[in-house]
Amino acid sequence: MVKEGMFGMKKHIISQGLVLLFVFFAATPALTVNAQDYELVYLWNHAIYNSKTNDETILAEYKQPMYPGSAVERDNPDIITLANSIVADKKSDYEKAAAIHDWVSNNIWYDEDFSLGNSAIITMQNNRGICTGYTNLTVALLRAVDIPAIRVAGYAMGNDASLEEFFDVASNITNHVWTEAYIDGRWVIIDTTWDSNNVYRHGVYSTQKNCGREYFDILLKDISKSHRYALKSLLSDNYPVTEFIIPTGVTHISDFAFFICVNLRSITIPNSVTSIGDSAFLRCSALKNITIGNGITSIGHRAFSECASIERIVIPDSVTSIAEDAFSRIKDLTIYGKAGSYAETYAINNNFLFVTGTPFDTASAWARDEIAAAINAGLVPDSFAKAGWQNATSRLAAAEVMVIIIEKASGKNMTQLAAERGWDLNINGFSDTNNQKVTFLKYAGVTTGIGNNKYDPNADYTRAQIVTMTGRVAEVFFSAGVKGINPFTDVPDWAAPYVGYAAENGITQGVGGGLFDSNGVLQNQHTAVFGYRTFKVWK
Repeated sequence: MVKEGMFGMKKHIISQGLVLLFVFFAATPALTVNAQDYELVYLWNHAIYNSKTNDETILAEYKQPMYPGSAVERDNPDIITLANSIVADKKSDYEKAAAIHDWVSNNIWYDEDFSLGNSAIITMQNNRGICTGYTNLTVALLRAVDIPAIRVAGYAMGNDASLEEFFDVASNITNHVWTEAYIDGRWVIIDTTWDSNNVYRHGVYSTQKNCGREYFDILLKDISKSHRYALKSLLSDNYPVTEFIIPTGVTHISDFAFFICVNLRSITIPNSVTSIGDSAFLRCSALKNITIGNGITSIGHRAFSECASIERIVIPDSVTSIAEDAFSRIKDLTIYGKAGSYAETYAINNNFLFVTGTPFDTASAWARDEIAAAINAGLVPDSFAKAGWQNATSRLAAAEVMVIIIEKASGKNMTQLAAERGWDLNINGFSDTNNQKVTFLKYAGVTTGIGNNKYDPNADYTRAQIVTMTGRVAEVFFSAGVKGINPFTDVPDWAAPYVGYAAENGITQGVGGGLFDSNGVLQNQHTAVFGYRTFKVWK
């Protein structure tokens, strides 16, 4: 639900932030508000704000026109001419963004008569619009000068806004949109509507005071006092959010919260959440990794329906209600849980395979938490769990995991990285495998195979070999100086600096007694844990 009539009116109610918010609270005695409420809004905003990527391909798309007929007419000649005139004497992207912010805030009037459409070009031509118009024009102008920019949807404390809605962080009700621009390696928050003091009312243009920059590059902590990001921001301009961790303190996932978030791959639900609403994750077709906290008691109708990528889910024994169609239209789903739990009853009644325990039961206790984190981060293939966590990792699987980590940590896919370096991945690197990930690593000098132009993809990998591969990748792709001091007594000279690098960065602690077990066969659990720790270092 969008209530455009109250968009952009913050300055008339709470222009002094927290001070006047408490005045507003005084008129709403039924609601008790404390610092924890604001902290939860901030944590929620932080989770959404940080879900964005630095992937260069995606950022390049945010400089381009949107879909045909979009209200953000970045390629309109008049938009381009205006944008170029605004930034004519500006050198840096930051200066250009500030100039565009100033022009929009000073030259557009907030249309309280709601008399026009809100596309960028209509807003520009008529010098008025509501927050949608301000934002569409801001984004169009930024993109016209090659600054990546997106629209953000949320709930803002303007006229007639509800404090209950503001603090209901998982609600998808919105009443405001604003802008984020990617500048100098970070996302800059911009709200041209709230910095504009121009009002168009009953056909009359008026300016209350000079426009400012309070909402240009405002800190997330500060904007969270008046703006709450909505989950639909995850879909803003088809933004491909792949992982999301719901902050602790959220108690309910609302109906349709992540509806058709088609790129969402991993979701983590904390113990504070007690219920998952109807259609909450409906048609999240890429959703694969789901961590459900132990506070959940109910899962609503079609909550995970048509999530075709889900193969397994652990349902805690706290759950006492699951709608019959909660997991409808999912093939070959395996439900893990406690024997005798409601999850078991549900699985049997709905013809799903039920397995007592968790997918990590075959892993050693020390590895389980980091394996779960690696899975949620999308770093390990499903074959590891199916084969068993203590089974050996093949040389091919090790190479595939390493490339996944490179992609995740660098924000670029393998094809991009290869193209930047002039590597042709269609030319097989070895005679016994045509796997492009192996070829990619050969080009990088990370692996040379076993000799005679062979890689031996099905052979086991050793602990020393995986850590050496890690160190070489760090040198090639992450400009790391691999000069670590090896603390173990059983490491060969060729692996010593790489094992030292891994030890100094917390990637390995050895096996005890001053030993690394260099020749020990690499197990799937080792690969997952090494991979996750490496990912944290590189990212």
